[in-house]
Amino acid sequence: MRVRPALALVAWVVGCGGPSGGAAGGADGGGAQADGAPGQADGATAVDCRLEVSSGEMFGPAEVLSDEGLASLAPVIAASGARALVAWHEFAEAGSRIAYVVVERGCVGEIRRVEEPLAQPIRPSVAASPDGFVLAYHASDGALQRVRAVWLAADGEPLGAPETISAADASGSYVRVATSGEETAFAWLDATGHAFARRGPLETVAATHVPNAVDDLVVDSSPRVALGADGTLFLAYRNGSSSEQEVFLLVRPEGGAFKPKVNVSQSPDLLSDDVSLAVEPDGTLDIAWIDQDPDDVNSFEVEYRRRAPAGALGPRSRYATQRLWSWTPSVLPGLTAAWRTGQGALGPFYFADGATPPVPILDGEMGSMPALARTADGAEHIAFQDGVNPRRIHYAWRAPAGEE
Repeated sequence: MRVRPALALVAWVVGCGGPSGGAAGGADGGGAQADGAPGQADGATAVDCRLEVSSGEMFGPAEVLSDEGLASLAPVIAASGARALVAWHEFAEAGSRIAYVVVERGCVGEIRRVEEPLAQPIRPSVAASPDGFVLAYHASDGALQRVRAVWLAADGEPLGAPETISAADASGSYVRVATSGEETAFAWLDATGHAFARRGPLETVAATHVPNAVDDLVVDSSPRVALGADGTLFLAYRNGSSSEQEVFLLVRPEGGAFKPKVNVSQSPDLLSDDVSLAVEPDGTLDIAWIDQDPDDVNSFEVEYRRRAPAGALGPRSRYATQRLWSWTPSVLPGLTAAWRTGQGALGPFYFADGATPPVPILDGEMGSMPALARTADGAEHIAFQDGVNPRRIHYAWRAPAGEE
């Protein structure tokens, strides 16, 4: 039996200091607090543009985005036009809340916080929309966990109050959101597996349980979701047992039913995890995940496969054999990916510009949970969590190659 080595447990102190990036979000009403789009705050005051880099430089230098007095965890990032939005959850005196910052070419806006009337919002996910961004997370109404979402303008200004996406009679948590044009898809964990919902002119689907039996809810992962331009919904997840786990893919055509699950990882007796999805402009699906190396079960490598628009899965490939413990890859269209390495809960980061050999980035900075996004100008952006007590969220970017 091959078992994944245990990760080191790292404790942190929940900060109780006041925020440095704006007032705390209130418990009533909807939206967010604090002003500041990239380059401007409240339409007048310049925001600190402190991350200028030379053309093609490999992600330098990183900047702390979060309040350094509050434990901040689980960063996510998405790009809309020339802007990117980094979101995370943080712990203040009253509990957890969702915070986010809009950045543009090294210009960092102020910290905003979602004004969420439900308790303990946590675990955000973000995707682009035609108007800006969709920010999703789960929160408690005192009886059940609810999947919630708020739509934001490109400058981070809320376009309305947060909405409940999950069903009224079922708990929902660990949501992921994906978009394609005006279409939005959500997927999350429910009491017996997975659920999804759709919003948009092409198709609107209320919260619906995914009719797919999972082997073991204890080791089942929150589903990752992607959306094709034709409305095809992709849902991927890890499942199996404590000693053997596979990555599976479900595909649902627009207006149709989910097709039978497909085993993407195909690694019997090994552990597969940390799946990430990206859709190419032609509808090709890029899938990245980590897998135990069959030749060295004490190392985990980053693998990838591509699914053609017609449905055929390409061969299983590997970015490189690093003989390291690799975790939590984040993939972009074109198989550009970043991940962290290390046997404990933290480690240095690697980056592969397409299916090329990986290179170390961020000057050996130690951290976890890297998240990548690419803006319309070709610039690439990365957010990650560090190991300082309390945890902080960092951000770095690199300009497009060849740019003056």
